[in-house]
Amino acid sequence: MENDFIQRRGFAEYANWHLGIDDEKSENTKSRYKFPYGDFKNVHRCGVLSAESRAGQYKYFDIERAAAALHGLIDGVKHPAV
Repeated sequence: MENDFIQRRGFAEYANWHLGIDDEKSENTKSRYKFPYGDFKNVHRCGVLSAESRAGQYKYFDIERAAAALHGLIDGVKHPAV
């Protein structure tokens, strides 16, 4: 699935589905992109929650905050304030 997506859309768009980049990894490699949050079509709440949890666990606080913001947006859309 990932390889097909990269062939059709390229690494720039593949990167958009990840919250982090590992600068120590070579450009245009899948291992460079970290913390995926969807399936290249839809954002998945479970993917965002997983990214938020793992980022906090490994002390990537900027990524944890970004995932928390996405989490809030998802929950806000699902449960609008009254």
